[in-house]
Amino acid sequence: QDIYISKEKFEIGRNFCNKLWNASRFVMMNLKDEAKVDSFADIDHASLDPASQWIISRYETALKEVSEAIEQFRYSEAENALYEFFWGTYCDWYLEIIKGRQDDINTQKAAYLVLKNTLKMLHPFIPFVTEELYSFIDGKETLLTCEAWPVLEEKYMSKDAEANVGTLIGLVTAIRNVRAQWNIKLGDPIECVLVAPEKSLARVKTHEAVLQRLLKISSISYEKSAEGLKNSATGVTGDVKFFIPLGNLIDLAKEKARIAGEAAQMEKSAAAIEGRLANEGFVQKAPPDVIEKERQRMGEQKARATELKKALECLI
Repeated sequence: QDIYISKEKFEIGRNFCNKLWNASRFVMMNLKDEAKVDSFADIDHASLDPASQWIISRYETALKEVSEAIEQFRYSEAENALYEFFWGTYCDWYLEIIKGRQDDINTQKAAYLVLKNTLKMLHPFIPFVTEELYSFIDGKETLLTCEAWPVLEEKYMSKDAEANVGTLIGLVTAIRNVRAQWNIKLGDPIECVLVAPEKSLARVKTHEAVLQRLLKISSISYEKSAEGLKNSATGVTGDVKFFIPLGNLIDLAKEKARIAGEAAQMEKSAAAIEGRLANEGFVQKAPPDVIEKERQRMGEQKARATELKKALECLI
């Protein structure tokens, strides 16, 4: 069977290999020799930072998913799981969170060992690049192709660690969305008010410095209620509510009008597509792929309109 392979597939592979190379270089940049450990047992887990506890837990979960998929000949699923773990979890989140902690020996050990074992998992899919990288990060004469597959250690899977960093990731994602919705420039510092139960607030406080660095937050305050807050964009992740005062950041009336106008335009466009799809003549004449694209576009526009209206409703 002939399979069409698009140019985009090669670009995705190239970009992933570049990401793999750059992430390896970042980890190895300031790595001390004593950080080159062979087992998670060589790490002092009691003094390990929350992000490193989290990445070890996520790594073990990924290892389990990838191993099971390969054993059941579901190679595409194994490949996708590895792609999501390395790019989305390890690079986009973990390496960003630990910036500023690279001198901590335990953090170095966690970052190094997860990278090393991920190269082992990636080797069947990307043999040449991973072999080259392994020769640098391992510092031994052993070929990666001769190394054993990583051993799953479920004892390092931690629901607490995942919930802890999950709260951080949820907050960062939601507040970045608020910035985008209200046209707040990335370089403009913002204030943030957090309202949550005591236990959740205590968890967030452990990530305060990371939140301020990733989100350009000038000050974070913790409150028991949102009374007295005006003209603030708000959102929620888990049981933590956040409020971003907008008064000094944007022309509030102008931004309200812009968002309302964009939502109305999205609804109007979606309604027009819905009308076309309800026309039997159009449906009978148009190719199936065109109809599917129109349905997808209509769904995206409806979702965008809902998101924009929700942003307006969330303003207090």
